[in-house]
Amino acid sequence: LCNVGFSAQHLQDLASAMNGTQITKLDLSKNDMGAVDQTWNLIPIAVHSSQPGLKWLKLSECRLGRRGCTSVAQVLQEKDCKLELLYLDGNEIDDECCSILTSSLQRNEVLETLNLEDNDQITG
Repeated sequence: LCNVGFSAQHLQDLASAMNGTQITKLDLSKNDMGAVDQTWNLIPIAVHSSQPGLKWLKLSECRLGRRGCTSVAQVLQEKDCKLELLYLDGNEIDDECCSILTSSLQRNEVLETLNLEDNDQITG
């Protein structure tokens, strides 16, 4: 589902469609989800819709920004989070976003790979 012009409604529909499925990998890269405020509230729903849960999520070049990082951080700190691999490369992630993500990773024992490449606003 890379580069298909996802909106908040599309993500809500996807979360509903994924409910109870065996999907473990999801690529939503190159969808400008940063332009729609409601989209980020739906990320946790989409991640937890499949059973046993997503293990691989790619959100490359989605214009995450702070709202998106906060939503992703919420997912990462939940006890039932199964994500092992998370791509956040090429987003609008800065030092504050990294701080938000770092806090959530302190509670996460599952994530093995986090890709933050090509986020030029990270200075630290």
